[in-house]
Amino acid sequence: VGAVLIALYGALTVRDPIRTAEDLGLVTQMFPGRLGVCFASGYQTRWMQTLGQQESVSASPRDAKSDARNREIFNEHLEILEKAWDEDSFSYAGKHYQVPFPATGVERWPGAEWTRAYARAGDIDEAGTLHRIGVRPKPLTRPEIFIPSTVSRETIIDAF
Repeated sequence: VGAVLIALYGALTVRDPIRTAEDLGLVTQMFPGRLGVCFASGYQTRWMQTLGQQESVSASPRDAKSDARNREIFNEHLEILEKAWDEDSFSYAGKHYQVPFPATGVERWPGAEWTRAYARAGDIDEAGTLHRIGVRPKPLTRPEIFIPSTVSRETIIDAF
C-alpha cells in the first residue's frame, strides 16, 4: 500500500497539456495507483504572463476579461489532457490549442509508413497527412484530478 502522491502541478493554463499528460503518465508508471493531481488555473499576473508568454491570462476577480480568458484556456487544456489520457489517439481543434498543429493535419509526415502500419485507422491518410496523435506513456491508472479554488465562484462550480 502506501500514501497517495498529490502533485500540485500548478497553473495548467500556462503548461503544455500534451507534455503534462505524458509527464504525469510516467509518474503513474513509477507509482501505480498512488497519484492524485491538483491543477490550478493560476492567479499571479507576474507568473502567468511570464510562464504563458501572453497577457491577460491570470485568474483575477478584479479583471473579468483576464479571468474569463484564463478559465477558457484552463478548461481547454484540461479537456486535452483528459483526452490524451483516455483515448488511444485524438485530435482537437480549440480556440487556443490544436492537436495536431495545424488542426487540419501535419502534411508530409516523415513517419507515414510506420504510422500506417502501427497506428489506428484515421490517424494518417493516404497522402501521408497525420490527423490524430496519441501520448505515451499512458497512465497506468487514471489519476484523480483535484481543482482548488480560493476566490472564483465559477471554479467551484466547474470543479463539480
